[in-house]
Amino acid sequence: MKRRIIKEFRPLVLPFCFALAAASCVAFFKHVERILVSEESVGFFVGLSSFALLATVILMAALSFGVEYHQRTLGLLLSQPVARFRLWKEKILVEVGAIAAVAVFLLLVHEGLKLPAGRGLIVAISSNLWPSHEIIRGSHSELDNFGYWILAGTFVLATLCSAGFWTLIARSTIGGAVFTVASESFLLLLMTAALEKLGVSDSGQIIAIEIAAICYSGIFFWLGWRKFATLQLQHFSSGEGALSSQARSPAFWFAGSFSNRLRCQPKGVSLNLIRKELRLQKPVCMIAAVMTVGWLMTLVLLWLQPGRKEFYDAILAVLTAFYVPLVALLAACVPLGEERALSVVPWQLTLPVSIRHHWLIRLGTALSVWIGLGFLLPFMLAWIASTKTSVGLFYLLQDTDNGLAMLFIAAGFLFVFSFWAITLVSNTIRAVLTALVMLPLLALIVALGFWFSAWMFNGAETDLLAALSSRGFPFLSQEVMWEFTLLFTLSVLALAALTQSLVLFRRPETSRNSILRSIAGLAAVALIVGLWCGDLVTSASHFFE
Repeated sequence: MKRRIIKEFRPLVLPFCFALAAASCVAFFKHVERILVSEESVGFFVGLSSFALLATVILMAALSFGVEYHQRTLGLLLSQPVARFRLWKEKILVEVGAIAAVAVFLLLVHEGLKLPAGRGLIVAISSNLWPSHEIIRGSHSELDNFGYWILAGTFVLATLCSAGFWTLIARSTIGGAVFTVASESFLLLLMTAALEKLGVSDSGQIIAIEIAAICYSGIFFWLGWRKFATLQLQHFSSGEGALSSQARSPAFWFAGSFSNRLRCQPKGVSLNLIRKELRLQKPVCMIAAVMTVGWLMTLVLLWLQPGRKEFYDAILAVLTAFYVPLVALLAACVPLGEERALSVVPWQLTLPVSIRHHWLIRLGTALSVWIGLGFLLPFMLAWIASTKTSVGLFYLLQDTDNGLAMLFIAAGFLFVFSFWAITLVSNTIRAVLTALVMLPLLALIVALGFWFSAWMFNGAETDLLAALSSRGFPFLSQEVMWEFTLLFTLSVLALAALTQSLVLFRRPETSRNSILRSIAGLAAVALIVGLWCGDLVTSASHFFE
């Protein structure tokens, strides 16, 4: 039993560590939010860290069963001379233990930050990051509210109890996580709309939702166990986006003639590779379908209850903010991740197509899927809802602060690093987590380069800028220099990541030393770019003075 417990916990190690880091950020920024009440950017970091924590918890809940489908070991698991209830119990206990450890860690970090040393650390960091804001001492964090833990515990309970059933239905980790979130969100949305229609008070709504969540958890826990107890593998299960026997049916995923067009044909090597890449994007299409249903359902409820416009606007905004980066991450890494799960990457490299051509087809197809499903689809949905609400990508298009362009650049950066990460690691989940870890790491290295260059060089390029300006080279403003350095930094890092991706794409398997060398190479590029851009900005400030 001990070995089986270790085997169950091993896939959870990476998301577990990520959840601990996210929990630390949640506790820290919750305290910062209370002492810097007038700083709106703190709320962004609170939301980002909370989203990372909740997403990791959902992933951990679906991973125990999803990894069996992904690694094609479910048949081996069910053939062991062990009762299925014992296997089910071990998986659930490992999930509960891991998520409970994250909750305890969050509580310990929160209590530690309330001590004098922790309080001093918060004040010191806040004073350096936001020096122009007044710090209010003596405020309490939201984590001191017992109701916060009740609501969070209810969400975790419903997720733990339903993730197993939805993962067994979807036969993948991503599908299980998507269906878990969708079912909880849709039921919560419908229930709040019905309670509001009946005129139930806010406290009554909370009590009714808590009771419904407990009933939902019990029902789906029983359904999950019943599904696992009666599970029979009737065909070969081949991963997240692979083409199992169900996928060969025209009625599954794509219907009729359109499904036939995505099947390989006797001629057209490049077109066949594009068809293969598109069919491997099944999880992304599944997420797009769920998002479309959720958006349209919310729009219908907004039409039926126009008095709750702010509530439904918030739901549509959260749905868009969750969907756009998720599609950017998954569209880049799902196809190669599935081929790695099927162990067909070496075979793919033997095709009569150059490595560069194959890599460009993979990159172009993933980019098309990301733009089509990650931007055009939510933009069209926001355009449809523009007569009733003013949220979504269509509203950002009319924003004078170039919000849509900034969102596109940020999502594109996520896409590039997810595409880079999948050439290093062995599956989709690790690629997503690797990309999410690398982005703040590179940002920190670039920031250190900025600081070190300002301290060491102190504007060494001031004379050069003056000479260029005397020859008619235009310098519009210092703000333009900041925008230039930002775009230059992102472009160089993205180009370096894509170059490494092409080099690593030639290798069917990546060693640990190759992974470390790739990360060190990107870190070196980030440091060099940070040093140069930092000195350029310092020189520009001296020049404009």
